[in-house]
Amino acid sequence: MSKKLLIIIGLIIVLLIAGLLIFKKFNPQNNSTDSTKAGEQTTQIGKLNFNYVLDYAEGECQSISDCTKVDYGCSQTICTNQPANYTTAITDCPLNVNHPTNNSYRCGCVPNEYKCGWLK
Repeated sequence: MSKKLLIIIGLIIVLLIAGLLIFKKFNPQNNSTDSTKAGEQTTQIGKLNFNYVLDYAEGECQSISDCTKVDYGCSQTICTNQPANYTTAITDCPLNVNHPTNNSYRCGCVPNEYKCGWLK
């Protein structure tokens, strides 16, 4: 192999590694169980842990079916036990990247809290 070809291959490898490091920095995949996002809490049933947030949620519940994800207005979503309250809601159109639905949460009844919330 020529010296130029080896240099080019080396540069490509360095650029790929640098790209992966930059990607990991800006797109973290944090799977550790001991760190939580702001507002996130943890509850446990038996050996199962549930992470949850109560932001953008309201109402009390006894079972998961008591809570409903309601899309209302312009790009607004709430987890509630009173979906009828949001049938005629009018809102502005804010983009909220920190909303639980954008972070893999689903609407449901939070175990041991008996409140509608977002579970992960």
